[in-house]
Amino acid sequence: MGALAILFVALFFIAASIPLHLAAKMFGGDSSLLKAALTNFIAGILGGVIFFLFDGIALFVYFVVLLLVYKTMFNIGWIKAFLVWLMQGVILLALMLLFVLLGLLAV
Repeated sequence: MGALAILFVALFFIAASIPLHLAAKMFGGDSSLLKAALTNFIAGILGGVIFFLFDGIALFVYFVVLLLVYKTMFNIGWIKAFLVWLMQGVILLALMLLFVLLGLLAV
């Protein structure tokens, strides 16, 4: 059962990383599905630490750190990191809308 759970978590991270991977590729980032999954994992860990340590400014600090992680992991500049962040959200919304229209996701 433990191996199956680990496989499920790994597949979830890879599937959840598809929008990030596509967005990074769109803006010339050095990306692969594995690198996007690792980036999401690192961002999640850092997010937990930041929201634990900072109070009122945690969201701002996390946003800057997230852009820094994107910039570093995908070898892009600050503006492209911001655009990757935006495009990831657009791709995610488009996929969710597609799944709703296909009846695979309930709203």
